[in-house]
Amino acid sequence: MSQSQDPGATPSPDANGTTGAFRFGRFELHPARHELLRDGEPVDLQPKVLEFIAYLLLNRGRVVDKNELLDAVWPRQVVTEAALSRCAMKARRALDDEAGAPQVILTVHGRGFRFIAPVEPVQERRQAPRAAAGPDATAKPPPPAGSLAPAPATPTAARSAPRPMPRGAWALGALVAVALALLGGWWWQHRADQAALVDGHARVAVLPIENATGDARYDWARLGLMQALSDILQRRTAVVPADAVFEIEQALAELPDDERVQRLRAAHGASHVVSGRLLRRGGLLRLDYAITGPDGQVRRRSTVADDVPALARAAAAELGASVNVRGTSRPVSEDNFANEAYLRGLALRLQGDFPGAQRYFQLASEQVPDAFWPRLQLARGQSEMGELAEARTQLELLLAEADRAGDPFERLAVRNALAVLLWRKGDNVKAEPLLSEALALARETQDPDAEATVLSRLGILHTYGDRYDQARRYLQEAMAAERRAGLVTVSPELSHSQGQLALREGDLANAGAHIEAALAGFRLQGNRRSEGIALNSLANLRRRQGRFEEARDLAAQTVQLHRELGNPTAEASALIQLAVAQAQMGELSLAWDTAFEAVQLAAKIDQSPNLAGATSVLGQFSVDLGRHEEAERYLRQAEILMLAADDPVGAWRPRLWLARSAAMQGRREEAQAALEALLAEIGDDGSVAMRVDVLRNLAQLRLDAGDPAGAHVRLDQAMAMATQIDDPRRVAQLHAWRANAWLAQDRPDDARRELDLSAGELDGDPLQLRVEAAWLAATGDPAAALAMEQRARDASGERWQPDDQARLAAREAAVR
Repeated sequence: MSQSQDPGATPSPDANGTTGAFRFGRFELHPARHELLRDGEPVDLQPKVLEFIAYLLLNRGRVVDKNELLDAVWPRQVVTEAALSRCAMKARRALDDEAGAPQVILTVHGRGFRFIAPVEPVQERRQAPRAAAGPDATAKPPPPAGSLAPAPATPTAARSAPRPMPRGAWALGALVAVALALLGGWWWQHRADQAALVDGHARVAVLPIENATGDARYDWARLGLMQALSDILQRRTAVVPADAVFEIEQALAELPDDERVQRLRAAHGASHVVSGRLLRRGGLLRLDYAITGPDGQVRRRSTVADDVPALARAAAAELGASVNVRGTSRPVSEDNFANEAYLRGLALRLQGDFPGAQRYFQLASEQVPDAFWPRLQLARGQSEMGELAEARTQLELLLAEADRAGDPFERLAVRNALAVLLWRKGDNVKAEPLLSEALALARETQDPDAEATVLSRLGILHTYGDRYDQARRYLQEAMAAERRAGLVTVSPELSHSQGQLALREGDLANAGAHIEAALAGFRLQGNRRSEGIALNSLANLRRRQGRFEEARDLAAQTVQLHRELGNPTAEASALIQLAVAQAQMGELSLAWDTAFEAVQLAAKIDQSPNLAGATSVLGQFSVDLGRHEEAERYLRQAEILMLAADDPVGAWRPRLWLARSAAMQGRREEAQAALEALLAEIGDDGSVAMRVDVLRNLAQLRLDAGDPAGAHVRLDQAMAMATQIDDPRRVAQLHAWRANAWLAQDRPDDARRELDLSAGELDGDPLQLRVEAAWLAATGDPAAALAMEQRARDASGERWQPDDQARLAAREAAVR
């Protein structure tokens, strides 16, 4: 706060018993009465919206900073800027104002808001606050027994069983997108009949529930109630995951309701969108909600209950009936205290406050020690916070427990969670059977969303295990599952998986189409976490296409994004991409430092795949810097890590660079034997891109040995393979190498033909420039050859080797 006054304070009455009011246009604001009038009639407003308008008006004449507004309107609470955006949107709507042409509230981008309407002070006799509609508008009834909402005065100890809430346990953290959808609420079981779906498919999206009680102590229910409704309905029909709705809702906060509904449908294929308001009337909680159906018609309903968990159960039953989905649910525990603690944990988890969520899940677990779902969420939180050993122990215990109990939803959820943990650690051998079992359970529970998620994960697992045909089959099955779930277009998650497969195979054209579709989808959803992952893939693609500066900028942008979101796993991956792009631009020392930073981060979070990848590129940069002893140490370590992670394709790369290092040190026979063995291990069915790279290095060894004819044999083999995949840059490089081999045989005309074929893709590339310089020298133009060699030196940066410098000196001597 930059003001010394109480942020929420209103003007004090003067000695005559009058208090200040303000007129602007058709409106009058009466801060002391907490009232806004339009043409003399009260405007129905949420308390926070009224406070927002009042604070801006009372501070008119200056821009009010966002942080100051957050402190003023939500004192002693931690909320995100999205809440402020929603408040501004509702204020403008109430004041007939437009963000694009403001007459009352101006948005000052990057700073805050300013009240710009002309204001006329009005004096009035002090009045008692106008009562809001409803019999209990001013009443402050105590919360229902067992509720976590504190009583208006001091907390009571009416119950002996519940543990007291830890201080600050329901503070909301910084907004972070959640990577995986939550699989079901813990306090309900479900025996569902075959769903009768509207228009073939019902896919329900539940928006955050507006807290209209006027009591900030129920702010947590905005997301907790949304999550609970989504979880219960997920047992009955296809549901857009709550985390996905939360992400897009943040991005669309300024849009009118009908536009938000349309964007939700476009992004997630929702047939029915549910919005609602939580109120308190006569000591009871009431949920007023609206269901927008596939025909655009809006149906309105109300449900009343004693507490939030009971309200969620009742509303979900009515919602299920409203979309023609049959099924029954019953509570596993009757303990409302534990239920509410769990809901609060889910709400905090959606906002990325994992430590706060963990405290609530722990509280629910202590209250009902045998409850499965709070303990599962605790283990998931440990995994996401890097406590992998503790999380694995707990998940393995829960796996055995779920198998004994036989509940298919519990068995599915714990297998998904444990497989993701093992995947992060690089233990794909153990992750794969868990995902296969999860797939069978997803089909048993008739949950096409869960089925599509598991199939996509299996596809990625097989992609990085170099089992491309099986990966493709899994991803095709995932597309079919998404169609059964009601998605009209391929989800961005699945598009990204398809892009990863194409990129791994070297099919750059299809990789680009899939990755760019995924990126557009994530941006439509407002899913910044996944957007960052897709940006990292795009940086990899641009590097493979030779667009190094663009790749470097994309990777740097991605690193910063993941740092802001607190996603160290993705940050480490982005650092690797950034390092490789820097190296391609000749910035080897900077690239080495970036890769070393990636190694340290991956080691800190015990993330084996990124640790292996970063260690490998660190070794490659050490080779290019001529630090061969250091390079060998890193490359052998990377090979061990990749083999332990069941990534044989990844393990081949450090072996290739070990052979290159040996060749650069003059150990050509050792390098030849290592490369031949590697080529035989890859085989005819292995990675085409990797075979091409090995053959190209074998060709270089033949050239160094004075055998250009032998080099041609290897280069021809490589060219035949490279044309099988859509990788024009790799093909262009092979043309340049073939030109070099022709020059070694004193055939400049053949070399010229090959150089012309490499033009375009390799313009400005050091390889192209070096071979052009050799061709100019061979055709009798030493001055032009020297100029071209100097360009090659400038383009190479720190990749310029001692052999390159010796060649440049020879060019200089030729023109003296």
